[in-house]
Amino acid sequence: MKILYFIDRIDTPGGVERVLSVKANYFVDKGYDVGIVTLEKGNKPPFFTFSPEIKIHYLNVQNNKIKNKEHIQKVTELIIEENPDICISMFGLEIYFLHSINHPCKKIVEYHSSKMALEIQSKNIIHKIYRKYLVKRIEKNLRKFSKVVLLTQEDQKSWDLNNSTVIYNPLIEKLSDEYADYSKKEVITLGRIPFVKGYDLLIDVWNIVHRKFPEWNLKIIGLGSENAEVIENKVKQLELNDVIEILPIVKNVEDYYLSSSIYVLSSRYEGFPMTLLEASSFGLPIVAWKCPTGPSEIVKHKESGLLSKYLDIQNLADQLMILMESEDKRRKFGIKSKENMKQFDIEVIINQWLQLFNELKISK
Repeated sequence: MKILYFIDRIDTPGGVERVLSVKANYFVDKGYDVGIVTLEKGNKPPFFTFSPEIKIHYLNVQNNKIKNKEHIQKVTELIIEENPDICISMFGLEIYFLHSINHPCKKIVEYHSSKMALEIQSKNIIHKIYRKYLVKRIEKNLRKFSKVVLLTQEDQKSWDLNNSTVIYNPLIEKLSDEYADYSKKEVITLGRIPFVKGYDLLIDVWNIVHRKFPEWNLKIIGLGSENAEVIENKVKQLELNDVIEILPIVKNVEDYYLSSSIYVLSSRYEGFPMTLLEASSFGLPIVAWKCPTGPSEIVKHKESGLLSKYLDIQNLADQLMILMESEDKRRKFGIKSKENMKQFDIEVIINQWLQLFNELKISK
């Protein structure tokens, strides 16, 4: 079976790019023919490692217009030339025309965020009206695909689609044999975009927590210098400099997971938070707002972590303090957290994709 993936770019360290590299490499190892189609010029190497058996097609197309004639022509010619059994769009602008290309391959869309993420980007009334129109237009196009793969049951319910299914993202790395150090008085969180990750709100949460647990520390990892300033200023205003550390992206992130005892997620919204899988794979108990979408399908409340009322600062602080005051609870939840990750094993997830291909009558 021949699979063609369509993605805007692969030279950046994004979550979609990372998941694609893992799945594409795994399919190749299983004997499938995999190609990747990107809009890039090809003058930058992929950020993540792809098997040399994967053929990368660089279209050299500007991604700034719906139904760009050059884009449509190049994609059409490539599909005819490569003759794939299946084409998978990673939710680029090809969602507006891929379904209409006259070729018998099955056409799938794989969306790595949520409908709410599309809608929440509205800043004013005019923009809100436009976003509402845009989402309706996207839905109209998605209905024309063989299948639309979403990341959570919660997100699936929000779409007006009868051709959707849910397949979770896989755990990127194999489950670690190591466990977090539950004696540590360290809380950790990872993310690049402060507003989405709710770091401004998390600082308010920590301001409450610090009064009762002044010996505990919070590490925020992943902010670039352009995003860190606002958060750093708030930390200074609340005089929390000694207990909150803000770090850029680090290569040895597993060391930080292992030297912490709680992972906190304060996001306003998510698609499917991969950091929860990573943290859980090291046995970290999770404390998270029950935000749309993802946490409630990854964290088992009062078993592998604690889910807090959405955007309730006091409640998130209370949930954190429940674990902070009990090393036994941290260990109990952490062990269960790691155990729950078996359902996200790459083998389990790939088998779900193969089952989908089988349902669409695509043979190897």
